[in-house]
Amino acid sequence: FCCNGVIRPDRRPTAKLVELAHVHRGIRTTLKDGQAEIWNVNSFTPTSAFDCDWELVCDGVRTASGRWDVPSVAPWERRCVALPAFGEPKGEAFLNVCWRLKDDTRWARKGWIVARDQLPIANVGVCPPPAAKMASGTVETSEADGTLTVTADGGRTEAVFSRKAGSVVRLRVGGCKVLAELDGQVAGPRLTATRAFVDNDGWIKDGPWGKNREKGAFGTFGLTQLSYHPMGLRTERNADGTVTVVAEVRVNGRKSGGFAHTAKWRFSADGSIVVENAVRPFGTIPKFLPRLGLSLRLKGGLENVRFYGAGPHENYLDRRRSAFLGLWSARVSALYEEYVRPQDNGRRGEIRWVEFKDDDGRGVRFAADAPL
Repeated sequence: FCCNGVIRPDRRPTAKLVELAHVHRGIRTTLKDGQAEIWNVNSFTPTSAFDCDWELVCDGVRTASGRWDVPSVAPWERRCVALPAFGEPKGEAFLNVCWRLKDDTRWARKGWIVARDQLPIANVGVCPPPAAKMASGTVETSEADGTLTVTADGGRTEAVFSRKAGSVVRLRVGGCKVLAELDGQVAGPRLTATRAFVDNDGWIKDGPWGKNREKGAFGTFGLTQLSYHPMGLRTERNADGTVTVVAEVRVNGRKSGGFAHTAKWRFSADGSIVVENAVRPFGTIPKFLPRLGLSLRLKGGLENVRFYGAGPHENYLDRRRSAFLGLWSARVSALYEEYVRPQDNGRRGEIRWVEFKDDDGRGVRFAADAPL
């Protein structure tokens, strides 16, 4: 296990260390029958040696907090107690519980966090629709030189579709340029079916990365090298004043398998854009897909990230218990997680929405109708 621990070779901590600390916490707080169950898994220390703080977080914003005066729980015992009085929660609500040392010890100072948990309270997993803005003007379309241009919000939002590419090649939202081409490569959303490898992928000898096609090994199906063939663009003006652009692209692998991708872009007069994607596989497809999603290239300078989701540190499906739902902010470069062997990194899950802005506060927000 050389260079395979929870700290880096220079002893800097990693997100894995945060996860390990959470899994090994000595006090565990969960919901049970409308109450909080406190389980003290310490072998010798009662919970009276710690202070317990709580906060109610609604849609990522703290709305109430306080010190929780709970009865002492002896080592290896459980006790159910009433939840703190925090009123009627609004939106998606969680109760964050934090246990801290009450006094200095030989190994840590007073206030050191020894355990924390996040309890679901209301509307968990519900993504509210974006707040509507006052609409002014109409949505306009025009065509020239093989492109289709859609403008809204008095020209502050503009999308340029290329018939040759079958996708957006330029996009401006709220007066801020969002997408940027690089060396002729299309910046707009492209369907992809793979991702960077991780160390654990190498252990799966027969699939998805192995060479045993009969067992569904992904690497034998030619989906790492995709080609994109536009099947047409068409516009639809809707009764509510919005305009829909339907872009159809056939995505071929280098063998028989591939996908038919249909993207419906709906533009509103307030400048908001809703994109619905439908993907239909064809040909011979493996049993496992490393990922299926859209990739797009943002303009340089949108370095400030703010998101509502699991964080603040890197988290994956099998390593996210320590990542709490909340509002988190960082620079794009700070999302990078360093590994001795370069691999997929920096993922943040359960995303409700994410914003990318420049240093002047201009940018774009992406939101979904279900957590990403």
